[in-house]
Amino acid sequence: MKSKDYYKQVFLCTAIGLILVAVVFVVVALTPLENERVFENGVKKQSVALTETIEQMQIVNINTATKEELMRLPEIGEVRAESILSYRAANGAFQKPEDILLVDGIGEKTYEVIKDFICI
Repeated sequence: MKSKDYYKQVFLCTAIGLILVAVVFVVVALTPLENERVFENGVKKQSVALTETIEQMQIVNINTATKEELMRLPEIGEVRAESILSYRAANGAFQKPEDILLVDGIGEKTYEVIKDFICI
């Protein structure tokens, strides 16, 4: 027959082993995968979409940008891009980035979002 000390050692080793497995599992589960490209139901995971959105955002010269280039800016869709082009055609080049506030549909909130991505 085995002694109580033997069973205590087996129990202790098993408990330590389970704790180590649990720690490894948690660390692996919480570590984000770089460049994850997994599709779920045909939709890219948010981390991939966010990475691609950031890559698309570059400094845009609002005096020379095309409609498509303007639409790469956050908060600027087709209608706002067309408004910017119309304003530019009617009034000439913007003198400073803040002048974009003169365009219909571009307010303080939109300007705060795009100001770091525009130049003249």
